[in-house]
Amino acid sequence: MSDYHLRLARESDVPALSTCLHEAFAPFREEYSRAAYANTVPSQPELLERVRTMSVWVVIDRRGVLVGTVSASRRSPVEGHLRGMAVRPDRQGSGVADALLDRAVKSLAALGCRKVTLDTTRPLARARRFYEKHGFSATGTVTDFFGMPLLEYARALV
Repeated sequence: MSDYHLRLARESDVPALSTCLHEAFAPFREEYSRAAYANTVPSQPELLERVRTMSVWVVIDRRGVLVGTVSASRRSPVEGHLRGMAVRPDRQGSGVADALLDRAVKSLAALGCRKVTLDTTRPLARARRFYEKHGFSATGTVTDFFGMPLLEYARALV
């Protein structure tokens, strides 16, 4: 990770955030419903709102390219939630996701959260294995995500 810089996103990062999300989720587009994909890869105005209302962490490489992101927010005084975890395909497996997840979880712990949740889908098998490797477990809660199952994962921080 020494070739990368991890920081909070700025409003000026929104176009690069959009590109990162599009590249990361493009391989799964056909496995998502149209609405689920649109929610997973939101429009730039929606991303701008996310940057304004959540802690959106980004990794910038030495060339200045945004190569990964994750968003974190508090759902309650004791529960944090992650969403929008994405790493460009050519940077997957390089430590970018590890650094993003670590920073987001630590930021929620610093806010007093004792539990972190996230949601993922069945097509993202590699992501589910990554989360499990980092202490997250499926809770068994499955909700409807625009016509496809959304799987909840959680990790205790205490």
